[in-house]
Amino acid sequence: MLRVEEFQGKIRSAGATRSDPNFLIIAPTEALIARRSEEEALKRAADYEAAGADMILIHSKQKTPDEAESFVRARNGKVPIVIVPTAYPEMNEARTKTR
Repeated sequence: MLRVEEFQGKIRSAGATRSDPNFLIIAPTEALIARRSEEEALKRAADYEAAGADMILIHSKQKTPDEAESFVRARNGKVPIVIVPTAYPEMNEARTKTR
């Protein structure tokens, strides 16, 4: 897993060289699938957003959406989140706001 500072540099570089306003910078945080804490995943997401990411991608190996849902509820960021895998049919925006 790349150090946060290294990945922030990659995000900043991508943003600085972006010539198409429709080109999105989607920054993955691998913390959850690397069995790191939710706190680390949240920190990485905040750091990547601060560096200029347009979206944050999180991965989960869990069979239920609980881990992803917890991350979404705990996050204070403004950019959208992409969740992988997408095999959580019960996961929706309303669910993350009401639990």
